[in-house]
Amino acid sequence: MTRRRLPALLVGLLAVSPAAAQQPDEPTPLEPVVVTVTRIEQKAGEAPASVTVLTRDDIRLSPSQTLDDLLRQVPGFSLFRRSSSLVTHPTTQGLSLRGIGPSGTSRALVLVDGVPVNDAFGGWVYWDRIPLQSIEQIEVVRGGGSSVWGNYALGGVVHVLTRRPTERALFFDGSYGTRDTMNFDLLLHEVQGPFRLSLEGSYFDTEGYMVVKESRRGSIDIEAESRHATFNGRAELVVSPEASLFVSGTYFDEERRNGTPLQFNTTRSGAGAVGGRLGTLDTGEWRLSIFADNQSFRSTFSTQALNRNSETLALDQQVPTVSAGGWLQWSRRLGAHLVAAGGDVRWVQGETDEKVYNAGVFARHRVAGGEQLVGGLFLQDVYTPHPALELVGGIRGDYWLNFNGTRRDTPPAAGVPARQTFDDIERIIASPRAAALFHATPTTDLRASAYQGFRVPTLNEQYRVFRVRNDVTVANPSLRPERLTGGELGV
Repeated sequence: MTRRRLPALLVGLLAVSPAAAQQPDEPTPLEPVVVTVTRIEQKAGEAPASVTVLTRDDIRLSPSQTLDDLLRQVPGFSLFRRSSSLVTHPTTQGLSLRGIGPSGTSRALVLVDGVPVNDAFGGWVYWDRIPLQSIEQIEVVRGGGSSVWGNYALGGVVHVLTRRPTERALFFDGSYGTRDTMNFDLLLHEVQGPFRLSLEGSYFDTEGYMVVKESRRGSIDIEAESRHATFNGRAELVVSPEASLFVSGTYFDEERRNGTPLQFNTTRSGAGAVGGRLGTLDTGEWRLSIFADNQSFRSTFSTQALNRNSETLALDQQVPTVSAGGWLQWSRRLGAHLVAAGGDVRWVQGETDEKVYNAGVFARHRVAGGEQLVGGLFLQDVYTPHPALELVGGIRGDYWLNFNGTRRDTPPAAGVPARQTFDDIERIIASPRAAALFHATPTTDLRASAYQGFRVPTLNEQYRVFRVRNDVTVANPSLRPERLTGGELGV
C-alpha cells in the first residue's frame, strides 16, 4: 500500500505541545527493562529466556498499520492466517510462537499492561484493538510461560506496555493510501500535579482487496472491506514513587465484509480496569489489577456455488460474552534472592445464539454456551549466587472449571435432543519451571530452561459451530486441556 503522510496537520498539532517544541540531545541508548519473563523488572540481558523487545523507536520507524503486522519481524511469531488482520476474519487471528499449535485459538498469551486481551470466548486476538500510537514497548517471550502467567502461555507471552504521561503533550499520526485506506490516531497526555491523564482515539478504514485467487473468482466475490475505531482512556494518581492508583477504559467497534455480499462480521466491546502498586522491591512491592469486559460479536456465513456466481446464507451467529478477573502480586528482594508470589483469576460467560439456514431457508435456532473459571497461584525465586550466574525456579497451580454448559435446538435436527445439558468439567493443573543464565564473557551468555505449560479449551471450541466456505467445524464439549513439556538451550 502506498502511504501519504499528513505533514501539515501533524506539524500544526505538535506545535501546541511543549514537548514537541524542544529538541533535546539524543539520549544514550540503555538496555531495555523487561517485566514479562519473571513478572519482575529485569534488564533484558539478565532475563533467562528468549526475549525480543520492540521499543518506541522500532514502532515509529515501522510502516506497519497494525500490531500483528509490526510483530511479524519477531522470530517465531505467526498467526493462523498469513494475511494481515486488516482483511482476515477475527476468529482466524490466533497467535502462535515457534509454530506451536497454529489455529484460530491462540497458543500464546497476549497482555496489555498486565491485562489479558485474548478473546474471552474464543482465544483469538483483536490486534487492531491496540493502536500503535499508544505503545511504549512490546516484549515477546518465547517458550512456556505458564509457571507465572497460567492459561494461554503455552508457547510464550506477548506483553504490550503503553506510554505513560510525563508532561502535557499531543501526538498525531495520519495516513491515506491506495484502496481508500485511511488511518488516524490522536493521543493526548495531561499532567497536573500527582494526576496523569491519557486519552486516545484511533480510526481505520479500507476498501480492502480480493481474498480469492483471480482464476477462481465469480460474480459474488468482492473486496474484504474493514473499518474499526478504538477509544482509550487512563487516569492515574501518583502519590509517590512507591505508590500509585489507576483506572482505565477501552471501547472498540469493528465492521468487516468478508469477501462476499452475505458474509460480514461486527464486534463491539467495552472494557475497564482499576489497580495500583505500593512499595518497592527492597521493602516488599504489591501490585493489583482488576478488569472486566463486555463484548458483542456477530458473524454470518454462506454456502457458495462451485462457480462462485451465487451464494445462500448458511449461518447467522451472535456471540455475547462477559468476562471479569484480576491478579495480585507480591515481590521482594531478600539478599541474593528475588522472590515473587501471587495469583490471578478470570471468569467468562458466553454463548452462541445462531440461526441455521438450509439452501437459504431458515431451518433452526440454536443457543449453546456456558461458563468458565480459571485461576491459579504461583511462587517463584530468582537466585543470584554469583554475579555471573542466575538461577530461576517456579511453580504454579491452576484450577479450571467449566459449568452450566447447555445447548438448545428449535426445532432439533433428526436424532438431536431439543435440549442438552453438559457435565461440569474441573481440573487442577501444575506448571513448573526451572531456568539458568550464565554470563560466560562480557559478550556471551548461556541459558537453559525446562518447563511445562497448558491451555484450557475455550467456550468457542466447546460450544460454537462455525463454517469456512463449505467446510463445517462442529463443537466438542468434552475437550480437555492441552499440555506442553519443553526445554531449551540458547546462547
